[in-house]
Amino acid sequence: FIAANGCDSTIYTTLSILDPVLVATAITICTGSSYTVGTSTYSIAGQYYDTLIAANGCDSIITTNLFVESELYTNISQTICTGDSYTFGGIPISISGVYVDSLIADAGCDSVVTLYLTVTPLLTNSITQTICEGTSITFGTQTLSASGAYNEMFTTATGCDSLVSMFLFVSPTIENSVSAEI
Repeated sequence: FIAANGCDSTIYTTLSILDPVLVATAITICTGSSYTVGTSTYSIAGQYYDTLIAANGCDSIITTNLFVESELYTNISQTICTGDSYTFGGIPISISGVYVDSLIADAGCDSVVTLYLTVTPLLTNSITQTICEGTSITFGTQTLSASGAYNEMFTTATGCDSLVSMFLFVSPTIENSVSAEI
């Protein structure tokens, strides 16, 4: 260039080229939710690219890897004995039925747990037994030799209680005297 005084003028320019700001993120949202980057809003899983202006005036390229978690559904079937309870959602339950609890899963999404609870009823049975006087019979843990009504708890094949009632009759010994003359 020619300066104001007519002499040559040399200008040195140092040019710096700034790289764009690159940002990569992995985002997980729940079904029905959305995620916003700049003016773009996404709700379907995929990879998205958005260009914004960084603080230095250059482009800022944001890569978003969006994952959408669906609700988790879990079914539990449980059988308990009469008199027992099953704790579900922090509450002890002792009645047969279907129970639902909603929890928060790892990603913050709903997790629905359904409990199918069956309460096995107390099994009852009664038997009648007759023995001869002077003898005894074993009934569970009891040895019986007198007439009466007796109850005993047994364990079923499923591990539950079974109440058995025994009605015991003791037949007296019949004694006859015979007089004989020969």
